[in-house]
Amino acid sequence: MTSYDESRSDPKLRFRDWHHLCPPPLEALAAKEIFHSIYSDNQFDGKERGDLNSYTKGSIGQHGVVLAHLPGMGKVNAATAASTFKSTFRNLKLVLLVGICGGVPEGANREQIVLGDVIIGTSVVQTDFGRQTPSGFNRKDTTRDNLRKPPPEIGSVGLTTVRITKHRR
Repeated sequence: MTSYDESRSDPKLRFRDWHHLCPPPLEALAAKEIFHSIYSDNQFDGKERGDLNSYTKGSIGQHGVVLAHLPGMGKVNAATAASTFKSTFRNLKLVLLVGICGGVPEGANREQIVLGDVIIGTSVVQTDFGRQTPSGFNRKDTTRDNLRKPPPEIGSVGLTTVRITKHRR
């Protein structure tokens, strides 16, 4: 079996622009609300063998976007999905892992962060890898024990210039 046949969708779009990993159904529902068009929803038949993910394909502006529906929360589910969708969508330019940002009580200026706020981070901090001591949790901080820097292409999307924008309705 070959990778997804792009000719079966909108001919102007190629699903190699963005991929969006989304764990719980409620988050996927919210993510689909920003799609301008949806071409298929959970009926993806062009997957590579071994790709067990469920996808929604659509567009945001001129970009083809693929939303992966994960079987559950957590980094194991996200890592499993990420390792298999790459076999089906080989030419992706950007992958976004979108979540509820658990454990972020307030912003840098002590402003409250509430459900619905959008936070765009410039890095990922792994907080579940370390040692619990009587004085608290000590996160491993060596280069070998932490995640790599994001690729330079992220800057071309404009994420590095975004700090915080608050929109509350």
